[in-house]
Amino acid sequence: MASDSDRSQRELSQFHACIHCGSVFRRDEFDGTAVATGIYPCTKCGHDGPLNIVIRDVDAAATGTNDPGPSGSAG
Repeated sequence: MASDSDRSQRELSQFHACIHCGSVFRRDEFDGTAVATGIYPCTKCGHDGPLNIVIRDVDAAATGTNDPGPSGSAG
């Protein structure tokens, strides 16, 4: 179990989870067109889809896992 000091040092960020394949990408990696239209392209499967925000620990997302966790709705 993480201590309170570990929790306070965690960095949470917004990610987009592809509704087609479940891949997770940082929202700040997308250009202004995706942000303006709300349609995000997936660089893994190539499909476009609506914004699907998940909030994740930056360290956990860096592991490359495609599971957006309980807050995501991919699938």
